[in-house]
Amino acid sequence: MERSRSAIREEVGRSPKLAGKKFLTPEELAELLDISPKTLQKWRARKTGPQHIRVSYRVIRYELEEVERWLATRAEQTAH
Repeated sequence: MERSRSAIREEVGRSPKLAGKKFLTPEELAELLDISPKTLQKWRARKTGPQHIRVSYRVIRYELEEVERWLATRAEQTAH
């Protein structure tokens, strides 16, 4: 029997490891950072950007908490 996406999302929401975590698509993160999705793609290739999760070959997600940590390290590096 095939479960609906909403049923799967409910189950994942109860998972201790995923509960309350927010994930962004590359397009959402690019918009948030005011950069192009292509820039994120380059950062992934160079391993210089925020940590990402490759769910499948074409599906990439960024955990918002990890992005915030990465941004904090960038701010510390550029602080005077």
